[in-house]
Amino acid sequence: MMDFKAYEHTCIDEGGTRHTFQYHLLRDVVQQDGTSFPDYGIAVHSSQGETVRIPHVSPDRQRVLDLLTLLCEQGISPIHLQDVIEDWL
Repeated sequence: MMDFKAYEHTCIDEGGTRHTFQYHLLRDVVQQDGTSFPDYGIAVHSSQGETVRIPHVSPDRQRVLDLLTLLCEQGISPIHLQDVIEDWL
């Protein structure tokens, strides 16, 4: 699986703590019926050290990139990534 950093978002919470989130595009190759095709996932890493990786979100690269843009714009943390992707699907 390949990992490409796509976006970064920094925010400050109510307590004044600064958080930086890095959003990554994951790329894998899936075999089905003797055919290989790309499959994309998402990882989010926080400056506090937490990382959540969700592979196999969609085979549509542009759709996953659009989701990455939305995640970054909204400052989604790793802890909320799974819920957002489930709602998005």
